[in-house]
Amino acid sequence: MGNEFQKEAFVGKKYEKIMNQKFSVPTLIFGSWYWAYRKMILEAFGLLIVKSLANFILSSIAFSIIGKAVSNNPSADTMIAALISAIVVFLIITVTIGIFTGFLFRPVYEKFVNRKVRKIVDKDVSDSESEEIETCRKKGGTSILFLILFIIISSSITGAINSRNNSNDETASDNDYSYIIDEEDEDETSEDDATKDDEELDENEEDNDSKKSSSKTKEISYE
Repeated sequence: MGNEFQKEAFVGKKYEKIMNQKFSVPTLIFGSWYWAYRKMILEAFGLLIVKSLANFILSSIAFSIIGKAVSNNPSADTMIAALISAIVVFLIITVTIGIFTGFLFRPVYEKFVNRKVRKIVDKDVSDSESEEIETCRKKGGTSILFLILFIIISSSITGAINSRNNSNDETASDNDYSYIIDEEDEDETSEDDATKDDEELDENEEDNDSKKSSSKTKEISYE
């Protein structure tokens, strides 16, 4: 492999350990935060999106099964068992995804390092090896600033998505409430119309009865 000294300078003091490890414990614990700390911003966002989608899909399937079990037997014991099952399922999913991404870190980081070092070396062929090494040392390594920016941006995006979902839920509930009120108003209107119709019918019957009685009175008077 070429540019070994440049790659070592780019990665930092833990070059041998990181590039030879099969599993990344920091990725298991910190997830995309560790990738951002290693200056892999785009890869960190990609990991965050993939983890979120996988977590959402698997959790939806699991909680749907649990929900069906609760609906079939809505007892207190079933509710407690469902709550415990939900917590266990969430932990299993989180740990499973964390383990997968822990194994994924080294090949992704290795490609990242190779791409960045190649870009530095090819940018100015007139630079000496020592200059390239110094540039790699500045461009690579770790950065608290990258981590802070990633946390701020990802938190803002997540907050905006959650806020939009909450507003959609509130709009849907408002629409449901309005629909219920409209139905109640329609029922009241139909009841009022029915009452008016009954009153008009009663008045017509009374008029007919009074007309009949008056005609009979006239007949009797003629006789």
